[in-house]
Amino acid sequence: MKQITNMHELQEAIREMELVQLHRKQALLKQIDITKQSFKPINLIKSTLRDFAGDKNSRHTLLQTAAGIGLGFLTKNMVTGKSASAAKNLLGGLVESGVQNLTGSETIKAYLKAIYKNLFAKKHKDPAPAADDAVD
Repeated sequence: MKQITNMHELQEAIREMELVQLHRKQALLKQIDITKQSFKPINLIKSTLRDFAGDKNSRHTLLQTAAGIGLGFLTKNMVTGKSASAAKNLLGGLVESGVQNLTGSETIKAYLKAIYKNLFAKKHKDPAPAADDAVD
């Protein structure tokens, strides 16, 4: 900054500083608005989903955990049924915990593929033997 020697230079320096202050204030207000928008719940969810969608390891871990919990819950319900006895509930809880801990993504994929094949795959009938294959 240069040295001010007269009143005109002082007024000019004050105007320049006020202009700089105005620009900084506008930039700060703009940044506050951007920050405020980013903290809205919907924007937090969008940001989290965007981050999550890009990270394959997180998706894999979440799917594996969800599958383990789902299979554990399903197994517990199959063991206990509609029963309210304490013994069955305890056994069901143990089975659920065991299944959750044992399930791996490869095992789950194998089971799901087998179920899909059994339910939705077209059944192929054995073709009739050809005339050349006939036994004399």
